[in-house]
Amino acid sequence: VAGQFAGTAIPGAGAAGLAGKAAGLGAKGKNIANIASMGATGGAAATGQGMEQARQEVQNMPDTLLAESPLFGDVFRGVHANQPELSNVEKWEAAKTALANKVAQEVRTDPKVLIANFGASAIGDPIIGKALTGARLAKSGALRSALAGFVTEGSTEAVQAGVQQLGVNQALQPIDNRDEMQGVIAAGLNEGLAGGGFGAAAGGIGGLANRQPKQQTPQ
Repeated sequence: VAGQFAGTAIPGAGAAGLAGKAAGLGAKGKNIANIASMGATGGAAATGQGMEQARQEVQNMPDTLLAESPLFGDVFRGVHANQPELSNVEKWEAAKTALANKVAQEVRTDPKVLIANFGASAIGDPIIGKALTGARLAKSGALRSALAGFVTEGSTEAVQAGVQQLGVNQALQPIDNRDEMQGVIAAGLNEGLAGGGFGAAAGGIGGLANRQPKQQTPQ
């Protein structure tokens, strides 16, 4: 979670701020540009991770399972027709790679996956990005800011992970007949907890950075 966020939200915030400044936008315009930039970069990164997950699941499927799949059989026959010079082993591996790319493309174009990834990034990333640069997420104290960060990042990561796992399952279902809800709840809970922990740390940083010193009572 932290690695994805560091590579998307923070650079995205800087790019959006520069773009807004160059365009002469006011504070509201810069904020909109910031949200759009983070949503785009974060959503693209998350979707790319889903595509890679789908590819790897196909690559790791047992050959016995693939041999029983009509979809894999169609892809294999296509490879055999187009590249007859390959050995049977080479054709098999080429078909597996082609099928992996096919399911990855289905994940990339799945509307619900795109909405979840880009929408959640546009909501959560700007808030946590501000916290990492010293903004407090709650009016009183680092603890409440940490709690706000946990809820914000935890909920958006849970939605992203759950919907993305559902999209991956549906793309792979024609191959291995899996239940489309397989691992969806677990993925949402795991990513929600991981994202919540990261968001809490970011919120705590913002709360500490804005901590007001206690005024001493005159003696």
